[in-house]
Amino acid sequence: MRSESLIRHSLLVAAIVSMAACSAPQTQKPQRPNGRPGGPGVRPEGQRPGPNGGKPKPPVPRAALTPDEALRQADANKDGAISLQEQMSLSQREADARFARMDRDNDGRLTSKELAEAEKRRENMQTEGKQGPPPQGPQSLLTRADSNHDGAVDLAENGALARQQASKRFHFTDKNRDGRLDRAELQARPAAGSNGN
Repeated sequence: MRSESLIRHSLLVAAIVSMAACSAPQTQKPQRPNGRPGGPGVRPEGQRPGPNGGKPKPPVPRAALTPDEALRQADANKDGAISLQEQMSLSQREADARFARMDRDNDGRLTSKELAEAEKRRENMQTEGKQGPPPQGPQSLLTRADSNHDGAVDLAENGALARQQASKRFHFTDKNRDGRLDRAELQARPAAGSNGN
């Protein structure tokens, strides 16, 4: 009899606990617009963990070439210094190679869409920690290079901008104004992205 009473008592307690659990308000995780859980501590889709809250890392400045690398790439006549013509020739070759990579439809023109895609690839390189040029904004090249204002950058406009920038960097680095960049000047030149750009 006593055991029957204990069993009834246990069942009654279990029923009360079960009812209390069912009637208690359920806490739900906040939902993002796409229906997936959100809220504090949940990263939005596509963001990575990290010290800056999953935001992309700031641009990594490009490392300047060492004097030996610069001479090897640009010193065409092997006289131990880089002339303005040699510097501009190297910049033209590099600009042509970049242009070919960005010109996805091979029509000889960079549209705002192609420039935006190239910008996205640069941002991805920076986010993944790979060395690459810092992002500049998709309209940056259009603003600087589109001299005929047709809304696209052609190969000639791209080359003209590259030569203009190369000349500016050359004169900034040529401290003794002798028209040649020697090893000492190459060693002392500023990093890419500073006043010399």
